[in-house]
Amino acid sequence: MSQTLSKLISDQWIKTPWKDYLKITETPNFEQAKFYYYQGQFRVEMSPLGNRHARDYSIINTAINLYAILTN
Repeated sequence: MSQTLSKLISDQWIKTPWKDYLKITETPNFEQAKFYYYQGQFRVEMSPLGNRHARDYSIINTAINLYAILTN
């Protein structure tokens, strides 16, 4: 179990037993994560949160606004 947590990589399938998978899903560090388990492998997907994520969307919103202003 500890070996699996130390090597945990998001967005990649990792082979692990069901019992270890359940322990990982209960870890407080992964409250916002999405978990998947299929044929003895699990996957963790972390959602992109924070300032960097907000900045990415603000660039898109600014581009759309500029396009709307210039086309009117």
